[in-house]
Amino acid sequence: MKKLFSIQALRAFAILIILYTGTLDFAKTFGKSHQQQLFSFRYFGYMGLDIFMVIAGFMAGYAFYQYNGKKDGLEFLKNRFLRVNIVYYAGAIIYLVLICFLHPHYPKVMVTAGLRDMLIPLRIIDQQQQFFLMLEDSWSFSFLWYFYLLFAATIFFKIEKKLLVLGVLLIILSIIGFFVTPYFDFRSKFYTSPIMLEFLAGLFVYWLYREQKISKTVAIVFVILAIGAYIYNLFLGNKDFFKSKGDLDQIFELKRVLMLGLPAVLLVAGSIVLEQKGILSGLWNNKFLQLTGNASFSIFLIYPTVFFLITISYLKLGISINPDLLILLHYPIAYAIGILFHKKVELPLLSFIEFKPRLYANA
Repeated sequence: MKKLFSIQALRAFAILIILYTGTLDFAKTFGKSHQQQLFSFRYFGYMGLDIFMVIAGFMAGYAFYQYNGKKDGLEFLKNRFLRVNIVYYAGAIIYLVLICFLHPHYPKVMVTAGLRDMLIPLRIIDQQQQFFLMLEDSWSFSFLWYFYLLFAATIFFKIEKKLLVLGVLLIILSIIGFFVTPYFDFRSKFYTSPIMLEFLAGLFVYWLYREQKISKTVAIVFVILAIGAYIYNLFLGNKDFFKSKGDLDQIFELKRVLMLGLPAVLLVAGSIVLEQKGILSGLWNNKFLQLTGNASFSIFLIYPTVFFLITISYLKLGISINPDLLILLHYPIAYAIGILFHKKVELPLLSFIEFKPRLYANA
């Protein structure tokens, strides 16, 4: 299966803006920077998560849409677990071990809650009303596995029109959520969350790509509209949309899908078609973007640990640095350690567990 270089380039863009926002958040420990106070700079990077969710939906279709039957369903779940969870556990456990050793008064209840919610990503038990994020911005992990399980169900039951079935199901659930969630507990809010529409949109983009429904002109318009939406959100957008962490508020999450998810859909759809048409090949094949895209998961997992260690060290040593300078100095440090984690931990770990997808999943 053909590798899509545009997907890795988009992953690179997503993780670079997420890391920038994470660096701004890290710097606020030492004071207010000018960058934190500029428009929505402090929160802008969180829209990278929406790009990742749309890509996840697209890649599920791109690599696994033809899977059918129980054997293929189990293969899909095994593939996703090995590719996503093993590395995720490694990053989370490193963070947990360090915080327990270096933060002796860290509440034990948060440690156990973090382990629980890491191992049980779906909100099932009563105690998960307060969902504990061991790693910053990992709330999307729960929705990712919710989507994977639904997609696996279509494989198990040999459903040919996966997009149609999942589309009807998730749209109906999202609509129901607006009416029933005030009368039920947090679980009903999770399973009817409009956030799932972003994964569905990614799957729809795959169908458009497969059926070649998007022309070159339309793809260019999509990318221009996406860039325009990002510029609008950066300078004029509502900051509250960026700060959502899977808060299980139907109206708020629907607004996020429209304001942040829709531009992500346009960007992904436009970019993959432009690559297909041979446009901007120099951009998609850029070595820096390809390396960053390949390492995006590692960067995402390790940067909270990097900033935690730096914060602890600076506070103990009494080091005080101008927050804006702090951002400029530590952004490349976190990036470099993410690349190192990718090469020395993620890739060897995947090799050790003999991760060999039946189809190239670009993930």
